[in-house]
Amino acid sequence: MPPPRGSTLRVSRHANAWFNLGAQVTGIEVVENELQVSIPKGDFVLDFLLFGTGIRIDLASRPEFAPFARHVRLWKDRYGPPADDDDVELGDSPDLGPVFEFQENTPGACPGLERIHCFCAPATLSHGALSGDIPAVSEGTKRLAQRLASTFYREDVEWHYANMVAFAEPEVEGNEWMLAPPPPALAEREAK
Repeated sequence: MPPPRGSTLRVSRHANAWFNLGAQVTGIEVVENELQVSIPKGDFVLDFLLFGTGIRIDLASRPEFAPFARHVRLWKDRYGPPADDDDVELGDSPDLGPVFEFQENTPGACPGLERIHCFCAPATLSHGALSGDIPAVSEGTKRLAQRLASTFYREDVEWHYANMVAFAEPEVEGNEWMLAPPPPALAEREAK
């Protein structure tokens, strides 16, 4: 998540605060109690250095995802932006289905992949900020739960239907009440 606007404004109003976005640190040395930090655009002498490293989406780097990572469809597999608008983080984001599920890059190549759901920051490109942003996570979990329940029901719809058809326990058997007598006017006509 990016830093909150208010926090960024509080820092940026100081004359000695700088934001070097997308600046890869190529070297750090301590020289006479100062940090000499090198980035591609030059060297800085600093008293303090704060890193905002962000996140990198790399499913293959995680042992629990590595066995199937190559089968996951990513946004770069679905959409090719213009060369001057390429974004590695967006391109490496998984292209998730409606239940936050991974989708196969090649249909049929990894059966069962759709049963793995990604409800965390990489879901943002597919579903918006519903899985990691505090104001919206409740809505995201509600969406996930409802869609999972729907999926489970659909998977067993034949079983549910068969149970409904086979249901033989009558709701009413006829002995729950006594028939009311006919209205007095009708009873008098019948007596004549």
